[in-house]
Amino acid sequence: MDYKIEVDEDLLDGTILKLTLQPLVENALYHGIKNKRNGGTIVVRAQRVGTDLVRLEVQDDGIGFTPYKLTQIRDMLNDDASEISLKEGGFGLENVNKRIKLYYGKQYGLYVQSEYLGGTQVVARIPLQDNLE
Repeated sequence: MDYKIEVDEDLLDGTILKLTLQPLVENALYHGIKNKRNGGTIVVRAQRVGTDLVRLEVQDDGIGFTPYKLTQIRDMLNDDASEISLKEGGFGLENVNKRIKLYYGKQYGLYVQSEYLGGTQVVARIPLQDNLE
């Protein structure tokens, strides 16, 4: 497995909600790269968008989701129920999405793009928060 981390310089002193990126990277490894015979690459990016938005991206070149599974995931992410649940003993996409929406507001959250046998891209949109310490 290979990986890259690309972060805009002006975001290095910023803060994000705990357990935001770790489950996304874990999913990319476990569900994308692990199921690919020849390994793969995970790219983590943090980019500033405009004056007050941060775009966190975890992209892999793994096996991707079937169209049916992608529809299920998108429907789950669009569910406005505020209850956070533990599934399989950890945080998944659903919990990360709900935590982002509860903490930052409903206009923020996760968005998923995927192509079967072509990889997956999960994007978290959050507000820019400078480290005030």
